[in-house]
Amino acid sequence: MQHGEPPSSGLLAGPGVRIRPVRVADAEAIHMIRTQRQVARETDLPPSLSVEQVRNELAGLGPADHVLVAEVEGQAVGVAHLRVLAHRRAHVGQLRLLAVLVQFQGRGIGSHLAAWLIELGTKWLGVRRFEVEVSAEYVRALRLLHRLGFRPEVRKRAALLRDGVLADTILLARLAMEG
Repeated sequence: MQHGEPPSSGLLAGPGVRIRPVRVADAEAIHMIRTQRQVARETDLPPSLSVEQVRNELAGLGPADHVLVAEVEGQAVGVAHLRVLAHRRAHVGQLRLLAVLVQFQGRGIGSHLAAWLIELGTKWLGVRRFEVEVSAEYVRALRLLHRLGFRPEVRKRAALLRDGVLADTILLARLAMEG
């Protein structure tokens, strides 16, 4: 990874993987990623989301939203979203989505997406605190976030409806000065 360059330069994130800013034209691919059973199960995203809803969401992104896509051979296979908060919390960035197509998982794509968002936030946007909320049972995501320097802060009981059952979530944070 070539650190210090903005992700808009289409950086390589591994063999054959390019990270770039999202485009509205990515709506179908992002819809496919977000509506995978595992993604819908582990996040608060409904599997009933339509491509049109995703397209409208992408078209409506504001200056506080920073969305990166991982691309393999021209196909968007992963997506990550950082939202920078405002006012007295302008130093906080919320990692709102980190998802990769199932067939591309285990290749480090999610790690690269998250690392680029952290670098973008830290070096370009003034983010000093990163937050993410994850299902307490989503061990794979918790391991990844721990490797990236996130530490658990709060367990929110019965915060997510998961397969029809209320499940806990964990709020994790990473401070820029610690990572």
